[in-house]
Amino acid sequence: MALSVTQNVDPRPRALENSNCGGSTMQKKKRRTQPLHFPSVQLTDLPDGHSKHRKSVLEILDHLRKLDEYTSIKIDLAEVGRKKSDLRAALHRAAKKEKLELSTVSDERNLYVFHRKPKTRMRL
Repeated sequence: MALSVTQNVDPRPRALENSNCGGSTMQKKKRRTQPLHFPSVQLTDLPDGHSKHRKSVLEILDHLRKLDEYTSIKIDLAEVGRKKSDLRAALHRAAKKEKLELSTVSDERNLYVFHRKPKTRMRL
């Protein structure tokens, strides 16, 4: 008399057995400490240059909020001590974050910042 043995075969691949996909039990995975590729540094040890334009940009945007749409801010680039392109880029990034529309115009010595007029759409 031969006994027939049947095995319950799980159709799921083994990789999904330990995952949280559809399972009711959550298993905590152990984190392995891996060697770092780059050295780490405490934030207090960073040089102050990581946000060079922050103070200037905040002052300019604060000043701009107080002005009407027909007045611009005149920034003497020699006095600020920043490159025109770097300061302009920092201003536009900060204005975009705060959803403030501004425009800039410059000459050799000054950067002018003002409110950009909203574009009007033509209705047909």
